[in-house]
Amino acid sequence: MLNAALAHLVFSNITLNKLLVNYSNAAVAGIGITKKIDMLSFAIANGLSQGVIPLIGYNFSAKNTRRMRDAIKVTLILSLAVTTVGAVLLFTCANPLVRAFINDAQTVHYGSMFQRIICITGPFTAITTVIISIFQSVGQKGKPLVLSMLRKGGLDVPFMFLLDSLAGVDAIAWATPIADCGAMLAGILLFVPLWRKIGKE
Repeated sequence: MLNAALAHLVFSNITLNKLLVNYSNAAVAGIGITKKIDMLSFAIANGLSQGVIPLIGYNFSAKNTRRMRDAIKVTLILSLAVTTVGAVLLFTCANPLVRAFINDAQTVHYGSMFQRIICITGPFTAITTVIISIFQSVGQKGKPLVLSMLRKGGLDVPFMFLLDSLAGVDAIAWATPIADCGAMLAGILLFVPLWRKIGKE
């Protein structure tokens, strides 16, 4: 299942680069820099959600649902806080951050534009990664795979082509926040029944 999710991620990145290269190499370089910068916020949120898996798993097995719910709440709050602060910083400092990697005017233009779009995904991703970790903790393997594939390859690729045809290079990057928002909503819908079940127990 991990290989399938990784294949979708690679497919998503290849598609994005293929579409952007039709416009300019600067656009490709800009999205590359943007992805690297945005990775920091995601890595911190992902680390928090992955780190809590054993705690949730132990309490789920022990039927200690109160502590399990508390762990989920704290992790979600921390992840949202980190990614929201990160999104604000990445949005407001997009230009100097991209310029720190390269000083080409056109690349900085594209990179800054893409950065301000993609950083919006931070809070969406935080919620999705926490939900994925919860499902992994309780032994549900299929749902995390579905959510991961929705984020990368399942929703973003179709939207890349759609937005490219509608508005060109300025709109392609919007496929990422759209896909992450969609995955988050799907994750919440899948998670609500489990949350209610935990509450009853």
